[in-house]
Amino acid sequence: MSEELSFIPFPTDRLPEVLARFVVEAAAAVGCDESYLAAALLPVVASAIGNTRRVRLKRDWTEPPVLWAAIVGNSGSMKSPAVRLVMRSVVRRQKTVRNAHQSELAAHADAMREWKAKPKDERGDEPAKPAAMEHVYCSDVTVEALADRLSVSDRGVLVAVDELAAWLASFNQYKGGGGADVPHWLTMHGADMLKVDRKSTDKPTLWVPHAAVCIVGGIQPKTLGRALTPEFFDNGLAARLLLTMPPPREKRWTDAEVSDATDSALAAVFDELYQYAGEQDGDGERRPTVIPLDEQARELFVAFVNEHAHEQAGLDDALMAVWSKLEACAARLALVFHCVRKAAGESVDPWHIDADSIAAGIAVARWFGNEARRIYADLAATDGERALAVLVGWIRDRGSVTTIRDLSHGPRIYREPGKAENALAALVEQGIGEWCRPAPGRTGGHPPMMFRLILRDGDTGDGDGTPRHDSASGGYGAVATLAGKNGKGNP
Repeated sequence: MSEELSFIPFPTDRLPEVLARFVVEAAAAVGCDESYLAAALLPVVASAIGNTRRVRLKRDWTEPPVLWAAIVGNSGSMKSPAVRLVMRSVVRRQKTVRNAHQSELAAHADAMREWKAKPKDERGDEPAKPAAMEHVYCSDVTVEALADRLSVSDRGVLVAVDELAAWLASFNQYKGGGGADVPHWLTMHGADMLKVDRKSTDKPTLWVPHAAVCIVGGIQPKTLGRALTPEFFDNGLAARLLLTMPPPREKRWTDAEVSDATDSALAAVFDELYQYAGEQDGDGERRPTVIPLDEQARELFVAFVNEHAHEQAGLDDALMAVWSKLEACAARLALVFHCVRKAAGESVDPWHIDADSIAAGIAVARWFGNEARRIYADLAATDGERALAVLVGWIRDRGSVTTIRDLSHGPRIYREPGKAENALAALVEQGIGEWCRPAPGRTGGHPPMMFRLILRDGDTGDGDGTPRHDSASGGYGAVATLAGKNGKGNP
């Protein structure tokens, strides 16, 4: 296993403090990797900003805070609970909007009754109907349904679905339609002008000046592999997905919860972001407020773009497309972080994005790039290679060491006689691990042979590049590779 394909923990510490605190507490409460919470939270927060802001990189290059994220994992990996926890502030906002709209409808109904009760010559104009209800989020994945909601939701909308497979399957390229929906979705990723013509409806044409749509949802690895057909790589849609697929972990009960203080702080940020408004142009239409980078931030971004382009030159077509989108992604993330920091009360220049925000955006974008590299390799891997990666992740979670007995009492597939020993021996044969003899205990005797992963530079056992149970901490004596004739570590 090469170092570049190792899972790297999400850089939670690069998030604004209010987001980082929520990610840590929510991941502990759900019992999942922090990357699930972070990847889900980013597009949800971005949707609260929506069309009110854009980041300016050059005179003719601006980017909206639109993010699409997919959290990848098997059934039971806590994808849906992570998304539900992140969605609480958005759901509260939608309920507030709905309640206000229902009050307007009730008031209109009362006004209509009074109007109809009057003689016709005394009625005057009929009471105006309330405007259509704004949609903060929805689960519709058809272009027509979204265009209809976007036409009454200036800020844009969030698409939140349990299973992104339904979204990927909705494209009419699978229905012999030539993929006409894909350009519409690419438009929504750019928050650009969307025009949808319909044949039989009371609204034959839907026109949205700034169609901003953020997306969050979960999907299983094999489903993702089937859904991402070559067409999605060719048209660039796959490259726009921010993916996370942390190694599987055992599900265990936890008493951890998100504290009231953390929940309230995040809710206050959402409330503040929902108060943001853009500007009015000469035609009276709303447009985003454009925020440039300050001088230091611009220097960091230029250096990133140049370095990123150099990396891109050595990649295959699929990853080259990802790298091309990560430049803009870094700027979009920086805009989101800037807005969150301001909404949380940090002392930041509201009209310039600073070096801290752009550095954080670059760090998170790089992390998503590494995940794309790793996940794309996994999608192309055989079942055997994938099982090997899962086993290595299981061992790494236990300090990068294990015994045959421990593994035989771990994942179900290794509980049959000989399975655990053979699996560890296979890792030794591939140079991924080694057998080592633990130092004798105080009472003497011969402790069971241990298996230890061979950690390369940059790999992590306990965060500093060494196993948690190394000889310096009294765990082991001298390390020895003891693969015997059968390669199973028998001394």
